Order: sequence, then C-alpha cells, then structure tokens
Amino acid sequence: MNCWIKRRSPDRSFGLHAASPNLGSERTCGGVSLAPDDCNAGLCRPWTLRLDGIRSSKPKLWASADQHGAQIRLKAVSSFLLLVFWISSWFPASLDRWAVFAAAICVLGLLLALLAQRSLNEYRWPAKALSVLAVFVVIGGAFLAFAALALGTPVDGAIALFFVVGLAGYLHMIANILAPGHTLVWFLGIGPLVLFLLASWSWASALGMYVHLGASGNTDEACILVPRPVSYETELSSIWEMRLPEVATSRTGPTGTVILDYHAILVAPSEDETQVYNWSKRRMRFDALDKKLNPYLPTICP
Repeated sequence: MNCWIKRRSPDRSFGLHAASPNLGSERTCGGVSLAPDDCNAGLCRPWTLRLDGIRSSKPKLWASADQHGAQIRLKAVSSFLLLVFWISSWFPASLDRWAVFAAAICVLGLLLALLAQRSLNEYRWPAKALSVLAVFVVIGGAFLAFAALALGTPVDGAIALFFVVGLAGYLHMIANILAPGHTLVWFLGIGPLVLFLLASWSWASALGMYVHLGASGNTDEACILVPRPVSYETELSSIWEMRLPEVATSRTGPTGTVILDYHAILVAPSEDETQVYNWSKRRMRFDALDKKLNPYLPTICP
C-alpha cells in the first residue's frame, strides 16, 4: 500500500507525493505522524488530502468578519445613543406635534441608514449628496439666523442657529454611516461631534440653572420664575424645563428687537433682604439685579 508524504512546494502550496515504504520520510495521516510500519499496516488511506493552507486561513476570515460585525453594531449603538442625547436637548416639555414629528423623522432616518449601509456600500453618491445638503443647510440656516437676529432678538437668532447647526450635524452623521469604507474612528467626526457639543451646551445650561449657578448665599428656598404668559407666575421645578431652547421670553417692544422681560429670574428669600437674580443665557449663570431699577419684579415665591 502506498503512503502519502506531505511536502511543501516552492510556491508554498501543499502537494501529495507517493512514497515507497523503504523511504525514511515522514508520513502523515490526518496531521498525525506515522512510522513506515504503521503505514504498511494500512493505517494510511491513499489519496488523503489535508488542505492545511485553506484551513489555517479560515480563522483569519472569521476573525475579520466578526470584527467588521462588531464595528457595525458599535456604530449603530453609538449613533442611536448620540441621536437620543441630541433630541433630548431640544425636545419640548409640552410635546408639540412638530417636535414629535421631527424626532420620529430623525430616528427613522437613522434606522434606514443603518439598514441600507451594506447595500449602499459600493455607492458614493448617497453620502456625498447628504454632505452637500448639510452644507446648504448651514448656509441657508445662517441667513435665517441672521434674519431672526436682525428682525427679532439675539435669543431668536441663537436658538435658530442651534437648530440649524444641529440639523446639519445630523445629516453629516447619516452621510458618514452611508460612506463606504468609513471605520468607527472616522464615524466619530464633525457631525457626531457637533451633535454632542450642542446637546452638552443645552444640558449644561439646564444644570447651571438647576443648581443656581452664580447666586450667593443660601438658595435652598429660592425659586426660578419665568414670564409666562406675561408676569412672572410660572415656576420651573424640573431640569427638563430649563434646557437651552426652553428658557426664552417672547415679549418684546414695538420694534420687536427689545426684550421687555428677563428670560428667567431667581428669587432668593432671606431674613435680611430678598435677592433677585437674572439668568444670563450667554454666560449660563445668574447675575444679581438691582431691585431699585427693577421694582416690578416679584420678591416672594408663589
């Protein structure tokens, strides 16, 4: 009975060669080295082929596929959490219809992008089209913000720019998801960074107001009041109501460019003298007010 000897050819592939029992070469069956007597005893079967080269490459292919799948899952989870963080920074507490519709469109767009990224992986035009659209949104939104600033108040322009830049960042994030060959490191680019900074800005403003940042003395008994609808009768008690777009007065003078009310005030009663503070959206802190110049402001909490 012939034995088969595994030899490495010059091109690093494996071949099978017949050997006589008199040769002292190493004989293998199933990866186990056999002596010549074992082979003569019929332990080796002719034409046994071990594709060692192919077998050794399979774990590498599996590892690469697992790594790619893990990147896709991590990209999906991180993008979804970032989207929820951004939506939470501007979603109104009153559950307006436009906000519900906008949030649903954003979530649906992200899900469609994640599901279509494999089928569109060979095409570059979807990602490029969304990137160009994001640029046009920034340009058009900048004109809109400047118009709101010129015809309205600085707060109107800032809030308009807040939403415009957020929309552009969202479109850029979707473009990164659909772009072929983009890794997770590239995914953490301009768009997701913009969304993270905007959401952090809004929640940092809410947190500063909630902890009475800038107020001196004991403010445990203090209250935050906003001019809704006209006088300062509405008290803010939840941090959800103190986010950046939520705290903004809408009552202006005849020209529409002069704000007649403060966005929010902090009334801090005390035994000696009640302190009244104004919330500065630019500095994100409370500044003390002169009560002689503001005699109409309330001095007690409702």
